[in-house]
Amino acid sequence: MSGAAVLEVEIPTGYHLLESEATKIVQSGVHPTLQDARTIEGKTIWFFDHITSEWTCFNHTVQRWFPVANMTLYRQAFLYDAFARG
Repeated sequence: MSGAAVLEVEIPTGYHLLESEATKIVQSGVHPTLQDARTIEGKTIWFFDHITSEWTCFNHTVQRWFPVANMTLYRQAFLYDAFARG
């Protein structure tokens, strides 16, 4: 099991997740170790109390705010220790 962890998920240009929707996901309790969330342009940031060694799916839906072209099929996600990103 890890300590506190952060998951940064890149989202496509033209898409966004409202901060209020991210807060609802945190408060829903679907992910018991999820403590907080932030949204900034181009990514969502999720803060976990800890990550276990068991497989866990994490889903969140982003809304299209304006049309874009040349979208890639792949997006980056970074999972790292909250106190030692390096």
